Amino acid sequence: MKQITSTVVSIIMSLLVVMLLSSCASKPPGQVGLNNWQQQQQINAISNWSVKGRIGVKTLDDGFTSNLNWQHHPDKQNFKIYGSLGQTYAELQQYGDMTKLVLSDDKIYESTDAETLVRDVLGYSLPIEQLQYWILGLPYPDGKNDLTFDELGFLTGIRFQQWHITYKKYKQYDDFGDLYLPSKIIVTNQQVSLRLSLRDWSRKTSL
Repeated sequence: MKQITSTVVSIIMSLLVVMLLSSCASKPPGQVGLNNWQQQQQINAISNWSVKGRIGVKTLDDGFTSNLNWQHHPDKQNFKIYGSLGQTYAELQQYGDMTKLVLSDDKIYESTDAETLVRDVLGYSLPIEQLQYWILGLPYPDGKNDLTFDELGFLTGIRFQQWHITYKKYKQYDDFGDLYLPSKIIVTNQQVSLRLSLRDWSRKTSL
């Protein structure tokens, strides 16, 4: 009986160790306070990046989930939504002041105002200019932001105008050293909700 009890205890202890290690991998370590937020702002200096993942969009009338590939460069960027077989549903290209939206039916729309273009074509607004900061875990620099942090000093929420951004999870990626980047984000207002599940962060782009 003692041998059986000892075996059970060993198994339980092994499971607890595995759970603990898993928890440490997904929740950033650090000191209590804003030290991590000060370090995190080093991401501001990163101008070239790319990320892949999944995006879920839900509006008052519709919704969909798809793959996402976002390539960002200081002078241009490419935001592509595509299916499991590689077919492109929508591709937003920005070069300087010009924005081009290409849909799956090969229709092309162009404008100098990305947010207005998306609203006119898709029927709902997306904060295109702000998203390139929010996806990095940073507030939009040209506006009033209400920020919330966890006990470790990591950003957990942003309120900007009618938008509410919630950061559910951060991870470390090889190209970014000790910095953490968001891996799960929710962006909402009264008309639309975006759910981003991100992976494969890189400082390399194909642009």
